Amino acid sequence: MSGSEPTQQSLANTDSEQDVGESSANPTELPKIHYDHRKIIYNIISETLFVLLPFIVIGMTIGHRGQLHLLFTLPEWSIVSAVIVGQTIVRAVSVLLNREIPRKEGFVLFIAALLVLLLVPVLILLAIVLTSDTVSLSLEIVQTLFFALSLIAFAFGSAMQTIVETKDAQRRKHREALKKKQEVFPSPPCTKS
Repeated sequence: MSGSEPTQQSLANTDSEQDVGESSANPTELPKIHYDHRKIIYNIISETLFVLLPFIVIGMTIGHRGQLHLLFTLPEWSIVSAVIVGQTIVRAVSVLLNREIPRKEGFVLFIAALLVLLLVPVLILLAIVLTSDTVSLSLEIVQTLFFALSLIAFAFGSAMQTIVETKDAQRRKHREALKKKQEVFPSPPCTKS
């Protein structure tokens, strides 16, 4: 064998490392996860726009009637807050299901916080707004504040789901590259001396 010919091991390392985009001394190690921050931001913005779309239409409609000052008195703010908190809880639970996550306690705390600190107060606020003859300024402010907090939680849940899906995809790609490498260059059998 001449010195210029590559060995099986060097070919296996370069093929596998090029496939997963990571040059590691140990090819069985998981590669460093690279996140596409633009994808996360675009997902958050597009989902948020669809949440805000009904309010744009409602605002245009009541603005056309000359009653734009009533926009924040509408119970729809609380209804949508409850819906997007529920969607965020579903996202967090779907991240937990069928995945091996080492520290699930953080996700459980996040879900509990969503239920206790957002969903329950939003539903109580909705009941108050629906049963009140007039909505006070303080109720308008609290309702808008809870909507903003719900929207932030929704954006966080969306980012969390995108990050976990990215990790899953990159891990899958790494496992496939390792499997392909093992098919091309099987490890030699162990011999006892």
